[in-house]
Formats: sequence, C-alpha cells, structure tokens
Amino acid sequence: LGQRASWLIRLRWLAATAVVLGTFVCARILHISVREVPLYTIAALLLLYNAVVLNLLTRLSKAISMRRMKIVIDLQIAADLIILTFLLHFSGGPENPFILFYVFHVIIASILLSVWESFLHATLAVSLFGILMMLESTGLVSHVCLQGLVHHCRYEEKAYLMAMFATFSVTVYLVVYLAGYISVKLRRAEEAQ
Repeated sequence: LGQRASWLIRLRWLAATAVVLGTFVCARILHISVREVPLYTIAALLLLYNAVVLNLLTRLSKAISMRRMKIVIDLQIAADLIILTFLLHFSGGPENPFILFYVFHVIIASILLSVWESFLHATLAVSLFGILMMLESTGLVSHVCLQGLVHHCRYEEKAYLMAMFATFSVTVYLVVYLAGYISVKLRRAEEAQ
C-alpha cells in the first residue's frame, strides 16, 4: 500500500504540471477563456498538498498500519476528486471535455482499494459533478464559458445537462464495476500462485 500511495503522489506531481501547462496553452496560445488565476492557484495548492502528503508518508511509512494507509489513500483520492471539481468549475464546468478525468480517479480507486470503497469514490465523483452542474445551471456560482472552444454555452440547457449527467453517471459506475471485477480477479490469481 505504501508503494500505491507513492504512486498517487507521483501522478499528482504530473497532474499539477499538466494544470499549469494546460492553463497556459489554453489561455495564451489557443485563446480559450479559462480563469487563469484560480487555475494557477489550484495548481500551487495541489503542489503544496502533495508535498505535505509526501512528507507525512515519508515520516510515517514504517510505523503506519495497513488500515491507516488505506485511509490515507482514500483521503487522497477524495481530495483529488474535489480538486478536479474546482479545476473544472474554473474551466468550463460540464462543457469541459476533461470531465472524463473523473473516470481516471475511479479507475485508480478500483485498482488500489476494495470494491465497495471504489463505489464510494464513484458516488463521490457523480455527486461532485452533479453539484457542479446544479450550482452553475442555477446561477448560484458563475459559469465560465469556454469561448474559443465551444460556440455557445450549454450550462443552462436542462435537457443537455440531464443527458450529460445520466451518461456520466452510468459510465462512472460501469467503469468502477469493470475495473473492480478485473482487479479482484487479478488479486485472486496472484494469491493463488
């Protein structure tokens, strides 16, 4: 589990770098209207959060129990899903094609954690995406339209949002089911050897 937690940390370094580069390319080269300052701020917080987790795991790696390590991994994945939701909010919300990155997080949860924990993370991802869509479509939080990428904003089109949410939810749960099933089969095959 310690190696798995370290793997998440390495992925997060890459993710923070991708946020900075992606924001720069979208805003400065492709002229897509994203909120640069909040996105760069989130990338900086992501780097800081990752450094704290790395330091914590480095200091506790020998003394931490398997149960506590699973809790650390659970908390990391949950935090990553929340951070992704904020990134999406400042870069187009439901119009942003990077909503598919929720799927990566639930696949990671399916690989590293138990089936029921994976479904909990899938439910968190679906809930966060649904809350983001609801807040933006009702005007409770402002929507950032991706001008330069989309021709018109669709965040107020109820039929589009319902179809997007339904498709997203089914996809996330189906991916967790399939990845969890494969992961369990592989673990059992490893244990049998």
